[in-house]
Amino acid sequence: MTTAEITVLEKRSAANAIEQANEYLGLTYTGIAEALGVHRQTVFRYRKLKSVPSPEVQESMAQIRELLYLLSEVFIDRDAQLEWLYGPVPLLRNRRPIDLIKKAILMQLCQSWQVNTRVRLHESSQGGLAVHPKRGASASCWLYSACSRTME
Repeated sequence: MTTAEITVLEKRSAANAIEQANEYLGLTYTGIAEALGVHRQTVFRYRKLKSVPSPEVQESMAQIRELLYLLSEVFIDRDAQLEWLYGPVPLLRNRRPIDLIKKAILMQLCQSWQVNTRVRLHESSQGGLAVHPKRGASASCWLYSACSRTME
């Protein structure tokens, strides 16, 4: 693969991550810029395939894709994903995960989640969330426990 081809792939990957964060996480482009630690205009350059993200920004975008994957693995449907993202989580000291993502803590969250893949299901104060039945409690909601350690 040539350098030019790699550059095109990196640009497309960045644009895809931005669109997924906007569409599936409900983040505005300003929120995405905050999560990536870049200016809003930079996000638009990435979307228009005008610029290649730095390695640090590429890592943050990879974390966004990882977060989307984890949410799809853990929660049974989009509504449950959004409930967790936008609702207060007791183990995050009643903060909303989306607010932490916007504050560029995304990398810490995902790194913690990767390490803690077998923790029992913890129910939220609202009576629990719909988790993937195929995954079971042992592999489902490790998000809660992992996030509590991240925020300590």
